[in-house]
Amino acid sequence: MPSLRYNFQGRRSDRIFEENHPFQAYAGDHWRSHIRDQDGKYVDSISAQLLKTFLGSPRKSSLQYQAWYDRNHSRWNLHYPDRYQPAEKTDRDIPLFSMCLFSFYNILLDWWEHEEFDVSVTNNQGYDLLRVAVIGGSKEICENLIKRGIELNFQREVNGNSALSAAVSNGQTEIVQLLIRAGADVNLQLGNDDLGSALAAAAFEGQSEIIRLLLQAGADVNLPLENGGFGSALAAAACQGQTEIVKYLVNEAGADVNLQLGNCDFGSALAAAAFEGQTEIVKLLIRAGADVNLPLTGGLYGSALEAAAYQGYVEILRFLIQAGAEVNAQVQAGRHGCALIGAIAWGKHDSVEFLVFDAGADVNQQIRHGKYGCALAAAAYFGRKKCADILVKAGENVNLRIENGSFETALQACEVDIPEGEERPGSRWRRSHWEEDRAEVTRYLRLHGAVYEVPIINIRRNL
Repeated sequence: MPSLRYNFQGRRSDRIFEENHPFQAYAGDHWRSHIRDQDGKYVDSISAQLLKTFLGSPRKSSLQYQAWYDRNHSRWNLHYPDRYQPAEKTDRDIPLFSMCLFSFYNILLDWWEHEEFDVSVTNNQGYDLLRVAVIGGSKEICENLIKRGIELNFQREVNGNSALSAAVSNGQTEIVQLLIRAGADVNLQLGNDDLGSALAAAAFEGQSEIIRLLLQAGADVNLPLENGGFGSALAAAACQGQTEIVKYLVNEAGADVNLQLGNCDFGSALAAAAFEGQTEIVKLLIRAGADVNLPLTGGLYGSALEAAAYQGYVEILRFLIQAGAEVNAQVQAGRHGCALIGAIAWGKHDSVEFLVFDAGADVNQQIRHGKYGCALAAAAYFGRKKCADILVKAGENVNLRIENGSFETALQACEVDIPEGEERPGSRWRRSHWEEDRAEVTRYLRLHGAVYEVPIINIRRNL
């Protein structure tokens, strides 16, 4: 085991740790691979003793290990996939984390069987041993930690996923089975996590076998998720385009296609599919009974129609309208108040044209929710000249007196100060671009007869 011997002897001379030494670079990067190649095969006692000497003990690292850690820590993540990231998941002082991450089991079998150590320890990034062992992929190490009484449902504060959800995301079916048998909570709400639950993680990743395992173990297919961007397992699958998973969840597992989703981005599975342009899944959900006019109570968009309009998916807009979506429906959730303003906010001209000329959107409609009040005021505020032109050509009154929102006229919406920190979606996102585009809309509106009915300083509503 030359690379390991080299690391062990390296502490005798600081010069050996110079970065330009080619064998040092190789040894520092690849000794773990050589150890793993032996694990599970005939264990060389010399290699085992070298590894133990290099590590120190499960609880306390050696000087050699610390020197190697310091030498490699800053550049590890450049060479590993995101989920692995040794710099986050190991520890300078406690080699146990490296033993778990690099799956050193058979070669250190006597340590695993006879050494005493605290299984509740976490590293300086907040990772526990079980989650690191799951990421390393060693079922044997996971079994050992479970027998020692490790907490199965531990969640890291910064990123709240659990050992079970990590195994699910990595597609580690045997480890998932092990954790379920040991009593891991299949309905655990994951704090500060992108997916929210183990079932949502499986749905997002398209892990059909693992989904069945979780459901058989009692996972609630309609569990409203408290964290993450999706709100439910069905929405996670819909958003990611996992058509077969959506079919299974709806047709066999009993997923509610009209489940209202609160703490998430989309508000419903249909809105999630519409936002991501998943046309086939939109059709599938509607055939399964999804309500195209469901007024959403949560999320960034008040309806599936608005979600599709915001992203500019005209094909989905057309299908939703054909399925009975009300083009002039006013919505409470989100920031825009209706689908037409959703399309204007991002500057999706094709969506605006379709909604106005094909679907019959009322360009003079007074909008009750949100700060814009009407479509033309939204176009003015966001500096969308092409959208404003479409609206004016369709008959919008450039001097419409707005009844709700933050502005009294569209012209006023052009010239009010943009709140600090607010960003405009789209390619021209810089504040200077936004101001230039709003000035252009001002000129356009004045050219088409817009007048100042009240001074800008007399705006009667707060932004």
